Amino acid sequence: MKNKMSLWGIGLKFVLISIVLTVVLIAMNYVLLSELIFCIGNRLINTLIGAFLILIGVFAFLIPAQRVTKYFKENKLCTTGIYAYLRHPIYAAWILAIVPGIVIISGAVLGLLVPFIMYILFKTMIGEEEHYLKTTFGQDYLDYQKRVGSIFPKLNH
Repeated sequence: MKNKMSLWGIGLKFVLISIVLTVVLIAMNYVLLSELIFCIGNRLINTLIGAFLILIGVFAFLIPAQRVTKYFKENKLCTTGIYAYLRHPIYAAWILAIVPGIVIISGAVLGLLVPFIMYILFKTMIGEEEHYLKTTFGQDYLDYQKRVGSIFPKLNH
C-alpha cells in the first residue's frame, strides 16, 4: 500500500513554524534590540522593496501551487514548468521572497536570520515529502531528484 500525503505535504507545518519564528524574532528585535533596525535608504524604500519581494513571492507561490494541484489530483509527478528547474518552488518562494520581504519591511536585523533558519528547517522537514514522492513515483522521482535542485536550480544539468 502506498503512503498517503495531503496535497499540502509539509507545507502547513512549515509555514506555521516559519510565521511563528518570524514574528518572534522581529518582536525580540523591537523589544530587546530596538536600536538594531536597518533601512535600505529609508523606510519607504524598505517598504517598496519588501512589498515587491512579497508580490514576486506570491506569484512564485501561486503559479506552481496551481500546477502541482492538478498533477496531485491525477496522481502524476509534476516535472514541467518551474518544476523542470526546482523540485520545491513553493518553499523556494516562501524562503527566498515572501519572508525576506516581510523582514525587509520590518527592518528588524534579527529577522535577517529567518530565511537561513527556514532553509535549515526546510532541509530537516522535507525528507517526509521526499520519501512520499520516492515511494509513490519510484525511479521516475529518483531520476528527477538527480536532475533538478530542491529550492535552488542545479547548474550542472
